[in-house]
Amino acid sequence: ATFPSGHNIQMQTAQSTLSNGDSTTERTDSGTTGLNVASVDITPRGTGSKFLIQCRVCFNFSRTTNYQCASQYIGRGVGSGGMSGSDLSTIYRFTLLGYLGSQAGDDIYMDHPLFFVDDTVTYSSGQTITYNFRLGSGRGSGSVSYPTLYYRNDVNTNQNYFPAQMIVTEIAG
Repeated sequence: ATFPSGHNIQMQTAQSTLSNGDSTTERTDSGTTGLNVASVDITPRGTGSKFLIQCRVCFNFSRTTNYQCASQYIGRGVGSGGMSGSDLSTIYRFTLLGYLGSQAGDDIYMDHPLFFVDDTVTYSSGQTITYNFRLGSGRGSGSVSYPTLYYRNDVNTNQNYFPAQMIVTEIAG
């Protein structure tokens, strides 16, 4: 089938299986570091498609010194099946999430959405594209330590932290 440009062709979703309180002190800048929040495999139905990636995650970290923050990563792999880890290429990375500089801060809680359009992917008919979303610790100065970052998904608290989700939508090019 031929889809008109901008038409939503398909959507695939994933919900995180991490446990409330899972933690890391690693900066996430590859497919092997930080917390593995969610992955989505999608086999394109069109040629030349773009992919809208939407992620949402709740977390907190306790700053023990100035310049500490969080980091996030989206990796992509194209192949004959699902891919992970070092087989992924970085398509999005941000290492200063929740950055407050030298302002005093204590326990930083975030419910963070992320939207990204992948319009540079190259694939052949029948190949699967894997998108992986990761979350980690961060710092704005190389002279400070990374804070401990905690994943949150406890809907039974008064904060209503819902499990992280990842949605990938194929859009006709």
